[in-house]
Amino acid sequence: MTAPAPAKRSRRKPRVPGGRAAFTVITPRDASTFAALLDYRFLTLAQIARLVPRDAQSKSIKGHEKKLRERLGELFHAGYVHRTRTQAYPSVYALGADGADHLRVGDEDFNRVEWLKKKTATWHFIEHAVETAEFRILVREALTPYRAVRLVTGRPLIHAIRQATKPRPGEHPLLLRQPVTLDLFDSRAGKTLGDTQHAGTVPDHLFLLQLPDGSQRGFAVEIDRGTMPVTHRGFTGSSIEKKMRVYSAAQQSRVDADRWGMSNFRVLLITPHPKRSASIRALCKSLGTDVAWTAEQGSLTAKTMLAAFWQNLHGKAHGLVPPIFME
Repeated sequence: MTAPAPAKRSRRKPRVPGGRAAFTVITPRDASTFAALLDYRFLTLAQIARLVPRDAQSKSIKGHEKKLRERLGELFHAGYVHRTRTQAYPSVYALGADGADHLRVGDEDFNRVEWLKKKTATWHFIEHAVETAEFRILVREALTPYRAVRLVTGRPLIHAIRQATKPRPGEHPLLLRQPVTLDLFDSRAGKTLGDTQHAGTVPDHLFLLQLPDGSQRGFAVEIDRGTMPVTHRGFTGSSIEKKMRVYSAAQQSRVDADRWGMSNFRVLLITPHPKRSASIRALCKSLGTDVAWTAEQGSLTAKTMLAAFWQNLHGKAHGLVPPIFME
């Protein structure tokens, strides 16, 4: 006797605008989830669990994650969050249409996020955003014991920069644009000549640490996945060298003081392995700029983040916060 074919599992219907969402009661924890997704753009379940406070009934992080997973599934089908997957992450969450409506977000900061385009974002872009979010969460966790050090980041910092600099419509508020000179081969002259043009770069993240003595330290963050060429390939292609030249020129001309509200800044360049870090430090040494500090992604933790862990072009270790404020 032939066994009957197993019944197919019915899939839940996708979101219908004004449908399922109308019957979903949004809790304070849901609102915290929406706020985290707005600020960080793309997050995994584990990252959301670290950002959203546990309720009294969740005694362990696993229990907290389980409840969040179940709730995120409900919010996804109701249209409050968007869910996708990449090669490295089985589930990545972003803010959905009804989640944005609930937060009543309509300002330029949110429009810049372009949440409507997240469905067409490549997995490379999403994974890079998740890695940037991980760095930001580690900074937040590292600063938890040091209440006297204030972190200024995310939408409040971008809003302040926008108000101070008044960028042109459609221009990213963190854009740095500087004249840089690259050595390019001139086929007519038959030799390499220097060519100067304006080039721009936008950091993956920007944050300020305001210290108890009234001083502050600014850091631009570049998450390097090892795919971008270290040396330049002309003005039309991306490269670490071109980025470093722009950052160095901005630092020397003090444009950063006017544009980012910083008297000085460093670029924290997180690489996939030590060999890549060494190549970038050698590049910075050849350019004569100490604007970048490097570290490897696999070594970054909340404990190492602030300490003398970052290496400059000479391999000398630096910390994000002076030791006197970490006692």
